[in-house]
Amino acid sequence: MFPRRKDSPDFGIIGFPKSGTSSLYVHLRTRKGIRMIQGEHPLPRLLKQVSRVKARPGDAVGFKTPNFIYQPEDLARLNRINPAMKIIVCLREPASWLYSFYHYRQLEITQERDWIRPHLQRNPRLSEISFADVASGKSDVLGVERNKGCFVQYLKQLTALFPAEQVHVVLLENLEACAEREYRGLFEFLEVQESSPGPGSFGAHNVNHLQYDPKHLHRRELEELFGFYEEHVQELDAFLNDQFGLKLPESYYHLRLT
Repeated sequence: MFPRRKDSPDFGIIGFPKSGTSSLYVHLRTRKGIRMIQGEHPLPRLLKQVSRVKARPGDAVGFKTPNFIYQPEDLARLNRINPAMKIIVCLREPASWLYSFYHYRQLEITQERDWIRPHLQRNPRLSEISFADVASGKSDVLGVERNKGCFVQYLKQLTALFPAEQVHVVLLENLEACAEREYRGLFEFLEVQESSPGPGSFGAHNVNHLQYDPKHLHRRELEELFGFYEEHVQELDAFLNDQFGLKLPESYYHLRLT
């Protein structure tokens, strides 16, 4: 049961983008006892949305803004507002993460999403930035940059604000392998009634269903990127094991082109 606060969410999905956050959001918003804020908002607007939520006593009010993981000032403010807030973080193998994030951003640019248009006016050549440019660290595309896949540095900043027992880490690879087990752990963390999807049902909640270039067309860039992240992955593995008792799957150490 969550003591109801009108000025603060009870939990938040705060990272990392393109790591399964939308899937968690879609499933959680259908759960009895959970009220999810619709959409992604900067912090001031998010807090206004929270104040308008009509929730019953004991309901948990949550949000999804996966870029918060990169915004320590906003995380610090959330901590000041509600030090007991529970935090959910989604992770995936970083080379695959950058590959997915780059292609998703280029799709948004091609579609000229509303928030993209001012950036296109300032730089009409955004669509010409290649994956090779981003993978090498030469360029970034509106927040899609190689160094942001060094996840452990952001997790250390997070756990300096919120103790590990208030943080739940979901690995996208584990969610794909056994959604039922991962949601069971998530509901236990949130202290809400369990209602897990059936085995193999992750795809039903993988709401974006996006298709990108086959990875083998970018083998060289992905191999170099995998090498760049190797040391960071080892540090991440040790940190997750120490803080959360988690072990990274073998896919974090062996490049998959499927």
